Amino acid sequence: ENRYLLHEAVRWRASDRRWYFFPRRVSTLPYDEEKDEERGSNHVLSTDEDFNDVKVFRLGVSTVILFLP
Repeated sequence: ENRYLLHEAVRWRASDRRWYFFPRRVSTLPYDEEKDEERGSNHVLSTDEDFNDVKVFRLGVSTVILFLP
């Protein structure tokens, strides 16, 4: 299947001993350079230090904001 995920940031939190990934874009559609500018993400991925326990969270409601000329 044609899906993709582009990461914006990652952070290690020592108190949880977990990595947190904050994707900029998540899509279940094939990559399209123009349409990609309209896509976003409300996901957070979390994993333990060995990458054995992966969790995916969705925050709030995903909203697309279009900038029209």
